[in-house]
Amino acid sequence: KVVITDDKKVEKMGEITGLQLPRNFLKINDNTGYITQWIGTQQGNIAVVDLETMEIQSTIPAGNGPDNLIKYDSKIYVSNEGGRDFTVGDSTVLIINPTTHEVEKTLVVGRNPNSFQIDKNGDLWVSCKGFSISFDENDPTNINGSLVRIADEEVQEIIDLGKLGAQKMQINAAKDLIYFL
Repeated sequence: KVVITDDKKVEKMGEITGLQLPRNFLKINDNTGYITQWIGTQQGNIAVVDLETMEIQSTIPAGNGPDNLIKYDSKIYVSNEGGRDFTVGDSTVLIINPTTHEVEKTLVVGRNPNSFQIDKNGDLWVSCKGFSISFDENDPTNINGSLVRIADEEVQEIIDLGKLGAQKMQINAAKDLIYFL
C-alpha cells in the first residue's frame, strides 16, 4: 500500500491499496499519479491512480521491475530495473504519454536501468547497474554497467562503465556533474 500524509503534521490522510510490490510514485497532475509495481517474478506494471478517490483506475504494462519515473519533455519515462529476479533482468526505458496512459516507445539502454537525472543541456541521463552474480569484477559472466544519454526520445550516447555499473545517480546544482554509486 501507499500511505498519504499531510506534509506539515505528517498525519495519515488515506491509503492507496491493492498494489503489488509498489516501488515509486510520481504525481502526473492534480488528479492522477503513477505507481510502479514489481508484481514479483512476472513483468510489472504502472498503476494509474485517481488522487481524489485514491483508487487504481487502470494499469500500464511494463517490463521486468519497473522502478523509477521522471517527467521529461511532457512524457513520463520509466526505468525497468529488472525486478526481483536479476538473472532475467531488463534493459529498457518506457516512454509513456501521460494523457492517454499508453506506452508510446520503448528504448533499449544498458542492463538494469535504475535512476534518472536531467543535465544543464536538457538531456536525460539513465544509470544502468549491469549485472553480476558473483560481484567479482573479473567474472566473465558479468554484464557491464553504463550511463546512457537520451534526447529527442532517442538514445544518443552510451558510456560503458565496465564490470561495475552505476546506480543511485545524482546531479549537482549546476547540473554539470553526475555522481553515482
